[in-house]
Amino acid sequence: MTVHAVGMALRPNPDAAIRNPSKIRTRTLWSIGWAAAAVSAAAGVANAVRHSQDFQWSPTRLLLHHINPWQVELAGDPHHQLILSQGPNYAHFLYLLFAPFGAISFPVARLVWAFCNLALAGVALWYCQRIFRLSRQEWGVAAILFLLGTPFRNSVGNGQQSLLVLAFIALAYGVGPRSPRWLWFGLSYCKYSSRHLISLIFSSRAASFSSWQHSFPPP
Repeated sequence: MTVHAVGMALRPNPDAAIRNPSKIRTRTLWSIGWAAAAVSAAAGVANAVRHSQDFQWSPTRLLLHHINPWQVELAGDPHHQLILSQGPNYAHFLYLLFAPFGAISFPVARLVWAFCNLALAGVALWYCQRIFRLSRQEWGVAAILFLLGTPFRNSVGNGQQSLLVLAFIALAYGVGPRSPRWLWFGLSYCKYSSRHLISLIFSSRAASFSSWQHSFPPP
């Protein structure tokens, strides 16, 4: 075979993509989906910069200044030390975890926490792929729908701790058997109002989804 023939064989054929419109359509849909998910995430961060009313910054700030935020709340917060709707209504150790945020100003802290929420969502989605044994396509669809959801944007925009709990529980179910699952389960109690429901969903859905997958014959 001559050098010219080898070069012609290795040259990409621009008509190949045209002859396979389904691939173009699929890639276009994936691109649109991920772009929309990125816009949704950006909207959540933008809302967090403006609001973050549920972010537990001010109780943590009070603790770092040796002021009991629970006594302040019970006294009716006469000096308005608890801003927005940041009443200390979560487990005590959450405020120890949030000590780095309480040490910085609120505008900076809420921006950092917004990006932490994005990272926590990524951790939860990554381990959900392992827990439910999703294919790449299944995981992609689930991730895009999750990121497009209003609950995700509200959690990021309001500065909530739901994604933190979700990431802890995903770690507890997704890590290897030699990893300290008890640690992740324990940390997930930082927001005990939602921890039990999320854990129940994970434990039941993981088993039922696995059974559902195996009920279909292989292609």
